[in-house]
Amino acid sequence: MKNILFINHGLSKSCGVHAQGVRHFDSLSKSEKFNFIYCEVNSFNELENKYQEFSPVLILYNYMPVVLPWLNENIKKLNSKHGCIIHNITQDLVDNGQFRYGSLFDFYITLDISLSVSGDIFKTNRPIYDVDFFEKSINIDNPTIGTFGFPFLHKGFQDVVKLVNDNFENATINLHMTDSYFCNNETNRIIQLCNSNITKSGIKLNYTNQYLTEIEMVKYLQKSDINALFYENINGVGVSAAIDYLISAQRPILISRSQQFRNFHDQIPIWPDFDFRYIVENWKQEQNRICKIYDTCLNVLTETEKIIENYV
Repeated sequence: MKNILFINHGLSKSCGVHAQGVRHFDSLSKSEKFNFIYCEVNSFNELENKYQEFSPVLILYNYMPVVLPWLNENIKKLNSKHGCIIHNITQDLVDNGQFRYGSLFDFYITLDISLSVSGDIFKTNRPIYDVDFFEKSINIDNPTIGTFGFPFLHKGFQDVVKLVNDNFENATINLHMTDSYFCNNETNRIIQLCNSNITKSGIKLNYTNQYLTEIEMVKYLQKSDINALFYENINGVGVSAAIDYLISAQRPILISRSQQFRNFHDQIPIWPDFDFRYIVENWKQEQNRICKIYDTCLNVLTETEKIIENYV
């Protein structure tokens, strides 16, 4: 089989771009058409060494400038095709061509299926983990609501807590926040706001912050009856990778109308149109909904292989 290098940065595991790359490679590693080789590199010299070791026909970069700042025209010295998994891309950027990084890449892959693309831009479903599903019954008298992410105020963790408090007399909220390597964190303020939104004695907040591996994060979310992401709406941003974990966990999901979830707005209940009480009352139906999305996302390998076949 032909070798393909999958390039991720190695600066920190506490990074959404890095984590998405790990998930994408996990899907591609099952290929029977290509031999995908995972590499964490932090310089062109490291990349060149990997190229000489494996002689790839294609190098696929999980790319944002901030995480691969060394990447430049030097890569054209390598006798290989170069593909880009692109982050933070919007329809406006696609339409005006401003997403391009010069002539570095032969093609681009976006994981935002809501975009309209053509030419050398392709799209696939979200990369998720192929994890074992296990049946779970919901405790309707004391449901468990899960949410997670880097500790930024715009992610609306305090809004999740408020809605749980508004919807139930008794419920448990599992909040997991790990500090981001690249950004300023707002942990203390978020915890303060979350606690201030609890007015009922039966509402319990469990906060954890230790680093979890990818699979540990999915298993953490599988303990929930419902998982939620209530990001504030920010225009001009790419889709969030956080929802990949929620889909991998195969539990009912409630999301906000943030543009970062636009690729699932027509598939998953949106708050405030729906609330946690609705999810509880239709829990089995909503779990089946997420399982169908999960099955679709398992096609990422086939979708990516078809793109690559155009270039090698």
